Amino acid sequence: MAAMLKQNSKIEFEGIAGTQMQALGCRSLYPMEKLSVMGLVEVLQHLPELMKMRRDLIKHWINNPPDVVIGLDAPDFNLVLETTLKKAGIPTVHYVSPTLWAWREGRHKKLKAATDLLLAIFPFEEAYLKKFNINATYIGHPLADKIQPQKNTTAARQVLDLKESTTVALLAGSRMGEIKRHSAIFIEAALLLQKKDPEIQFISNFATQKTQDYFIQQLQEQAPNLKITCFQTETAQIFAACDIAIVASGTVTLEGLLVGRLMVVCYRLNPLTYGIIQLFKLVKIHYFSMINILADQALAPELLQSKCRADLIVNEVEKLLQDKNNNKKYPIYQRIRQQLKCNASQQGAKAIFKLINQK
Repeated sequence: MAAMLKQNSKIEFEGIAGTQMQALGCRSLYPMEKLSVMGLVEVLQHLPELMKMRRDLIKHWINNPPDVVIGLDAPDFNLVLETTLKKAGIPTVHYVSPTLWAWREGRHKKLKAATDLLLAIFPFEEAYLKKFNINATYIGHPLADKIQPQKNTTAARQVLDLKESTTVALLAGSRMGEIKRHSAIFIEAALLLQKKDPEIQFISNFATQKTQDYFIQQLQEQAPNLKITCFQTETAQIFAACDIAIVASGTVTLEGLLVGRLMVVCYRLNPLTYGIIQLFKLVKIHYFSMINILADQALAPELLQSKCRADLIVNEVEKLLQDKNNNKKYPIYQRIRQQLKCNASQQGAKAIFKLINQK
């Protein structure tokens, strides 16, 4: 939005917007939280509300056609919306490719039907999508333009008013469902680490006050004497201050890579969701965290589902902190960072305006 406004300050935006989009002038037709649902079972619970919201948006934009509709991620919601609007003659852009390369490759037909243009954020996606005759262009990842590597942990700790000692970040997820599934495990891991090193300190970061409150309540019930300093700040700032992070898999692993920090990547899905994925063999990749997918090797240990346990997390943290070969990872971090840093927002705005002019 900011890059497009620099090229045309008279643009009007409307859609489903969070606080930052609204700050740039986007009129929000529905709260962003309505779309913050992840997992097969979790989506089913909210399906009637999501479908009504999508029908209302389609009706609104057919009656009030915009110059372009940009679907930001959320493919299960956006692709049907985009397909219908594209058939009505409205140009459509999808920003952030669905992970066809990881699971449900058959979605390429829906993606092609839905989009006039796809903006890809990972370097391997453009060629992959063009195999299916999808008009994709790689623009780089906006986080790579924003986040700089940070070697000086001392300066970062001073900003957050932390003492100078081994610092572990606990990043249990951005969504409430993720916080609920990971908090107790991460707190237990922190307790085990503190028993081995009483001087160790823990920090955590939260997307909302609601998720932070839940975590703090869990902490008070489970380990009232354990100190974990909580923030609501840029995740990159948390990474800059820590020696190592225990994270719930997601974009956060990319942020850790860009800052240049060691990580143990964990994830627990709803058991029914995980069972469906296993039963139908829906996933076809070796790694589930983006840091390892981009590197095509295990830069960070991964602990999925039943392996996401406090004792195993602690074992991986200790191994990483003691590993003398960690320096070999940082050139790989740098290579990936260079591949991703392409002025993504400017490239995306340029491609969108080109599509609008063509239409």
